[in-house]
Amino acid sequence: MENPTLKIIFAPEGALEIVNKAYRICYESEAKEKPGTREDFIKGFLRVKHESPIEHIGVIFELTGVSRACTQQIERHRIGSYNERSLRYVDATNIECVTPVGIEKNPEALKLYNQVVSKAKSTYKKLLELGVKKEDARACLPLSTTSHLLFTYNLRQIRHFLSERLSPRAQREVRLVATLMYQYMEDLYPWLVEDLADAYKAAVARNEEELK
Repeated sequence: MENPTLKIIFAPEGALEIVNKAYRICYESEAKEKPGTREDFIKGFLRVKHESPIEHIGVIFELTGVSRACTQQIERHRIGSYNERSLRYVDATNIECVTPVGIEKNPEALKLYNQVVSKAKSTYKKLLELGVKKEDARACLPLSTTSHLLFTYNLRQIRHFLSERLSPRAQREVRLVATLMYQYMEDLYPWLVEDLADAYKAAVARNEEELK
């Protein structure tokens, strides 16, 4: 079953102050700021999609326990920096695979899936024993092969990722990543994601429904 683990490696302190300053510079309104108004000031601009000032803040995430099918979807978000475990150089003999819940709930489908995964692993191992390079032997591995990803998004990209991947149309595994990301952002920068709360709740409900 899909069970991603997402950690924050770095998230800057003082983000609210920096973002507020960026917005204030746009409108030459630094002298007009009133105490305790920064969050509402910023949220007003986020609601109308004026988001360039939040690009100044970057957050570094570490993601494990996900399939390469999932990391491929994440890496399609172009404004980001990515480093992923390379199967050109890393021996994948003992790497596990993620079983999608849609397969796991269906006994016949699960049986077929496990057969394919087992065959892929044994074939990979045999190819290495035959002297085939890891970069070539990996061709037989399924997209469900687990991966390890470090990635950096600025806050604008985080909002875009959440708006796309909290959607019920998103695949469950990447939607789970999005819900974890939202939880971190709600804790660190609540002003950033307040308007995405309904999408988050709907995603959590969808994730639970898919387990039934």
